[in-house]
Amino acid sequence: MKLLISFLISLMVSFILSFYLVVQFPGQFTSDEASLRYKDTFKSEMSFWTLAQNYLKADFGYSWVSPEKKVSEFIITALTFSLVFQMVAILITLILSVVVSYFILSSSRLGPWLEKIVFLGTTTPTLFIAPVFIFFFSYQWKWLSLRYDETDLSLILPLICLTIRPICFGVQILSDSWKNSIHQDYFRTARAKGLSFSQALWFHGFKNSALTFVTQMVQLTGHILTGSILIETLFSLPGLGFLFVESLRDRDLPLLMGLLFLFCGIFLVTQLLLNWIHRYFEPRTSN
Repeated sequence: MKLLISFLISLMVSFILSFYLVVQFPGQFTSDEASLRYKDTFKSEMSFWTLAQNYLKADFGYSWVSPEKKVSEFIITALTFSLVFQMVAILITLILSVVVSYFILSSSRLGPWLEKIVFLGTTTPTLFIAPVFIFFFSYQWKWLSLRYDETDLSLILPLICLTIRPICFGVQILSDSWKNSIHQDYFRTARAKGLSFSQALWFHGFKNSALTFVTQMVQLTGHILTGSILIETLFSLPGLGFLFVESLRDRDLPLLMGLLFLFCGIFLVTQLLLNWIHRYFEPRTSN
């Protein structure tokens, strides 16, 4: 109950801050239609109490740039794409994090090289990684498409750019936890009972490293869901990130407000889920 109350209070505070930031947002409208709608409807549509009452009814209003279309229609369309795209990214991140971590510990040849690659991936920002991958895979070698053309192949390069850093972080976290597990008594006991190194690592090491790994993966999930603005903009993907940039460019305040509210909600739900995971794996934290 306390978690739910904290969630509602945080969401309310996020809504208030987002409202006043959006209202004070500087810049010029990119279309005369949006400017006219701003002058005619700002006081009635963007007053705090009116907006709050509408949000309680799940009514986000109409776009100023496309007044015939509701904000919720824009958000649902973009959210559908982003959820599918980013859930695939999260699944890839989880699988490769576990697989690469296993090879780091079990392979004496691949391990050192993989550790160097992982370190490089964690220290290199996405803002640098994405242009480099675009240059080589799209311009230089022309293997992958630069722009999204509604085909699965055009999603490969965005997925690589989006997941490479989370994978490296996940590998670093899990491999470090596994290295600590190897020196624990329960691991030595499992080996003494006849289990192979791989069996002891999977059945005992992974279980005891689950809390740290899952915690970090949930946090990375939140960053993937809300932090793909750069990737979606670079590759013109019709998701929430691209829609957010377009609403900023057009100064479409109702759409911008709806997106900020959604991003805050996603982040808070992620933190709530993280707290529940902690309570599940470590009941002592609930005291």
